[in-house]
Amino acid sequence: MTKYSETKAGFIIFGPGGTILVVHQTPGTGMGTGKWGIPKGTQNPGETTFHCAVREVREEVGLVINVEPKFDKIIIDGITFYICKLTEPCIPTIRDENEIAEVRWVTLQELKKLNNRNRSLNFIQKRYGGIMRRAVMATARELTPFDKMRIFTNLDVGVRRTIKYFEIRNSLPARLNTWELSKILLED
Repeated sequence: MTKYSETKAGFIIFGPGGTILVVHQTPGTGMGTGKWGIPKGTQNPGETTFHCAVREVREEVGLVINVEPKFDKIIIDGITFYICKLTEPCIPTIRDENEIAEVRWVTLQELKKLNNRNRSLNFIQKRYGGIMRRAVMATARELTPFDKMRIFTNLDVGVRRTIKYFEIRNSLPARLNTWELSKILLED
């Protein structure tokens, strides 16, 4: 019998107003069930982690990602998460009630209330809190659309590089402070 290593992948999906898409697993259906988490699943043999993440998001919440740009990714506890932001509001739907009990858009503050020792949710809270969240959300609004989705850039560098990127890209004054920049970027 061939041993197959279980590799998992999913998408951290940001929505309008700084919300994050989370799923509540149906209790009694496997490991980690009954908990809130990020849409993810196990990679099939011969499948890339990206295609696994795309398939799992489609199967769990009905969102279709049908392009393959260079998404930023992070690895948390061996699970590969690709990061994206929807450019238009959408209502995710539960595709398999045996696996997913609820799908919800939550703010970072609401995420704290849902967090039940889920390391990926802890990571998101720490990584995208405060000014980093505002800068990253604003970044995603300015990028080229890919079929109603946009990619994040500069996630693995500090806020200063993200700010510098926008100053250059948008011909903003070179010495804007973080507060001034976030006001400009978050204006509708």
